[in-house]
Amino acid sequence: MLRFKKGEKITEFRDEDIEWYKLKGSDNIKTLIRKKGKVVEKFDFTNYFIEDNSSINMQWLLNNVFSISSGKDILSVTVDGRSFNANEAQKESLYNDLLSLHYPHTDEEKTIMENMSVISNFREINIETEDQTLSFLLCPSNNYLKFDSGVYSLFTILSNDYFIN
Repeated sequence: MLRFKKGEKITEFRDEDIEWYKLKGSDNIKTLIRKKGKVVEKFDFTNYFIEDNSSINMQWLLNNVFSISSGKDILSVTVDGRSFNANEAQKESLYNDLLSLHYPHTDEEKTIMENMSVISNFREINIETEDQTLSFLLCPSNNYLKFDSGVYSLFTILSNDYFIN
């Protein structure tokens, strides 16, 4: 039945034996259909590692996996389960912060990520879009925002302390 759910072919993912497709009627690639020969399988996109000098960057990932192309695509934000009334400027600032999410490359960044796993005073931030809800952890003492979904954890330092108070 999955072969009938195949939508647009994804040309960014090239492989000799495998073809990747969006779900029919979907603009994002959070869920993919993989065709290898006669075998058709459903996959959830979980690899958020972006190689240096790749044509895929965080903007591409936000747009194609999470359907966020600007602050206007952020419908609502909750902090520790409570609604946060973000105005348009804050949503745009948050989107720009999301663009700076990255996998830790340096030893200092790896240490930051390791230390975040033992911090107990973090806050849960949920960002709702039209298609899904993205979950983050915020360390209020240093404004680190961590996205931990799938294979890789990404993080950034928020440019604003709008979630602290």
